[in-house]
Amino acid sequence: MKILGISGFENAVPFKKKHWPNLEEREYRISQGHDSAAVLLIDGELIAAAAEERFSRKKHTGSFPSCAIAYCLSEAGLSLGDRACLALADAMGCPAVTADRAWSSIDIGVSVVLIR
Repeated sequence: MKILGISGFENAVPFKKKHWPNLEEREYRISQGHDSAAVLLIDGELIAAAAEERFSRKKHTGSFPSCAIAYCLSEAGLSLGDRACLALADAMGCPAVTADRAWSSIDIGVSVVLIR
């Protein structure tokens, strides 16, 4: 099983303050709004993990961790486009058709058809 986990959502703290105005300040900081990051696990093994601030150079960023996601996927030899294609093939129950031989060398749980 492959799991791509992410954290960090812009404006999570203001959202909590709006909807739960009587929390203590420390409770607002316990949120999905600080230090956005990504992690990739395959069959329970840690493949890669990265904080978005390492790429954006913005300390404690809560922005969507797109660079951290790209890094984690690249460590497994996958791109975000690869993941979208494989997810679509899995959802539709059909094989993923590609010229990328790297797809056939990893167990991805989706039938892969190489066209070259």
